[in-house]
Amino acid sequence: MTFRQAALAILTVLIMFVSAGPALIGSLQEQQISDRLELYQTDMVLQVSELTLAVDDDQWVPVQVALVGKAPVDAGLNAYQKTRQTAQDTLERLDDNIKQLAGLTDTNGAGASSSGVQSQVKLKELRTNRQTQQQLLNQLDINIGILQAAQGETTTAIQTWASLLPTHRSNSGDDVALVTHAVPLAQTLTGLWSDPPAIAPDAEQQIQQQLTGWFRDRTLTQLYTLQDDAIALAVLQQSTQDAAQKVAQKLALIGVGPVMGCIIGIGLIIFMVVQRFVSGQTAILAEAQAQQWTPEWNWETTWQVIIVGFFFVGQLVVPLMFQIIKPLLVDLGRSMSLMEGQLTALLTLTVYIAMSAATNREHQWWP
Repeated sequence: MTFRQAALAILTVLIMFVSAGPALIGSLQEQQISDRLELYQTDMVLQVSELTLAVDDDQWVPVQVALVGKAPVDAGLNAYQKTRQTAQDTLERLDDNIKQLAGLTDTNGAGASSSGVQSQVKLKELRTNRQTQQQLLNQLDINIGILQAAQGETTTAIQTWASLLPTHRSNSGDDVALVTHAVPLAQTLTGLWSDPPAIAPDAEQQIQQQLTGWFRDRTLTQLYTLQDDAIALAVLQQSTQDAAQKVAQKLALIGVGPVMGCIIGIGLIIFMVVQRFVSGQTAILAEAQAQQWTPEWNWETTWQVIIVGFFFVGQLVVPLMFQIIKPLLVDLGRSMSLMEGQLTALLTLTVYIAMSAATNREHQWWP
């Protein structure tokens, strides 16, 4: 093993335990983007489920079933409850991290030292993430209640919305403020599905502003039905059908697109392989083989760029230097927001310079 290989191996292990590993573990404590994408597709399925086919369009019924399934509302409820559980787990982990960091900050003091400033910034970031997570939970509870009401489980739906009321919670001041924002809508929904119903004066405005897609249409349907407003109900049904048709096209593209891409790709592979045997040296693959390009670097250079240029310099050295510089700039009266923007731009530039330097074989600093 050469000196370069040994150094790269040591740096790889160091980065794995100091930077990349903790970052990957920390990402598990955040709401995954796949959950949001799943809910987005669930909302589309719910909208398409409202599409009413004409009497002479029975041949399209299997297509609609293939797009939305046999029980779209039940499947949507399961998807939302699964995402809510994940969001709740994430919120609890954020609470634990905030308590630990707040206790550490109180113990060490929130001075202007480098560690103190870094702890305050991290604590602020965690609290912001927690507020976002709490808002997500509130919206999930609203939508879950509407799905439960659509299935006829009105008692369960009312209990779900009741969990948003301050009388059912014992949270901090920040939580109460976040939940209070969702209270009027929760009370409005509870009134619409209560027996006897109670319609808030601004019910329609709340629904239009705070709900979207299928959830808005289903709630407005309940409102107009209680108000016996046939004209508004007819207009809503027409707009629901128009929206469902547009979403059905998008949903079909989502399902058919990857399949068509796979079929086309396999077809191209078969075509080029057959052409290689039939056409010989005039085939596309033969011409590509005749014009081979050999890179000037080997696997060690690639390893060096990733470990030294990107991870070591970009993820360890430069951020550590900036954390040391930040308190000094704060003491000089520099604006924190302006300073962070400038340092971020400088960090990005430094990372690219480091990666470029790591690929330059004429300026390698080790044998």
